[in-house]
This record gives sequence, structure tokens and C-alpha cells, in this order.
Amino acid sequence: MQIETAEILLPRRYSELFQDFTATTVKVPTTVVRIGDLMWTTFPGEMFSNIGKQGKAASPATYAYLMGYTNGYIGYFPEQKAYAEGGYEVAVTHLDPASELIYLRAVAQLMMRFR
Repeated sequence: MQIETAEILLPRRYSELFQDFTATTVKVPTTVVRIGDLMWTTFPGEMFSNIGKQGKAASPATYAYLMGYTNGYIGYFPEQKAYAEGGYEVAVTHLDPASELIYLRAVAQLMMRFR
């Protein structure tokens, strides 16, 4: 069994910077666990399904799962295109639209440590 934990920093939504301009990022504690052909990746919130699908596709394991609501709770994680569409999740998220690409790149790098 292999376990790797990282704290991924994602940019905070611009409108929230007016409340506290020193808090420019959101800490996303992430853990990857690999047991043979199985890999679990944790996320502390509720991500849009397309982000989860992209994360699973980056996994080197045959069976990959992204699990939400683990290691805390940071709220909703909308995909970048959803910000233009609006909706409840976009209105209440703490994350900037650029977070999707940053997160996916960081998770892929974390997963690749288990090749």
C-alpha cells in the first residue's frame, strides 16, 4: 500500500479578497492511496462530476475513485465553464475559475508518484 498526502493551494474567488486580501488561496488537503490496481483520491468538498472524471482519467491505476467530503469541507468546486452559466454552486463557491486546471494538474502529479 502507498499513501501520499499534499495540501494543494487553489486561488480564492476574487470577490472574497475584499473581505480579507491576505487570504488569496484555499487549502485543499488531498490524499492518494494506492493498493495494487486500486487508487483512491480524496477531496474536501463537492466537485462537479466532470472534474472528477478528468481526475480519474489521470490515474495510472486500473480502478480509480475520487471521493468527496473527505479531509474537511471547502464547499463546492464548479468546473470553469460553469462560472459563465451561473447557478447556486457558482454563487457560493470560494474557488476562482482557474482552480479547475490548477487542481487537475496537481492531482495528476500526485498520482504519478505511484507509477
